[in-house]
Amino acid sequence: MIPRLLAVLALMAALALAPACRRGEAVGAYDAQPPSGPVSMVLQEDGRGVWKTDMDEISFSWSLRQGKLVLHTRDGGVITGRPATEGWLVSVPGADEYLFRRTTP
Repeated sequence: MIPRLLAVLALMAALALAPACRRGEAVGAYDAQPPSGPVSMVLQEDGRGVWKTDMDEISFSWSLRQGKLVLHTRDGGVITGRPATEGWLVSVPGADEYLFRRTTP
């Protein structure tokens, strides 16, 4: 009975730590080059982020859910992205998809 309990506790600990490990892999700075002009995105370890263009800077919170990047804007908007070979492919409602390439390790 004790070995089974230890196995269950180990599984629970691994599941609890998994989101933090995945988040750490996504943390960093990224750039996209859409036709409208350069865009940069920074994902911080604490779950905050910034999206910058030549004319605007937008703060957001972010998380990873089922392998997808989810950005939560202050006004309640949700922007999602999926993994790409070089970074993230982010779909912006009412606009195009942006390929954000990692610029920092």
